[in-house]
Amino acid sequence: MNETSQWIFHYSNMVTVILALILMLIQTIADSVPVIRELAPVVT
Repeated sequence: MNETSQWIFHYSNMVTVILALILMLIQTIADSVPVIRELAPVVT
């Protein structure tokens, strides 16, 4: 494997990891939204 294809491979791996983290973050926010909506009337 030459340097260029190695760099592309590394970069695509990084992008995959970042996308997975973003999806996990979105999922976490989506899961906590109903909880926030239930707590909001109590807090205010």
